[in-house]
Amino acid sequence: MNAFEKVHQQPSLTHKEQKKFSSMLIKKHERESIDILQKYEIDCNELLKGGHCPAYLAIPGEII
Repeated sequence: MNAFEKVHQQPSLTHKEQKKFSSMLIKKHERESIDILQKYEIDCNELLKGGHCPAYLAIPGEII
C-alpha cells in the first residue's frame, strides 16, 4: 500500500454521487473554440498535407 492509499482509505463520494458528478461535468462541458494555427502563428502553407506512409517512410503530397 502506497502513501496515497494509506491516507485515502475511504471514498469521499458515494457511487451515486460520483455518477451524478460525472453526468453534470459531461452536461456542462463546452469545447474551447480556438484557432490553433493562429495561436502558434502557423501559416496554412506550412502544413504537410497527406498521410504518413510507413512502408516508404515519407509523407506524400496532396491527396486527390
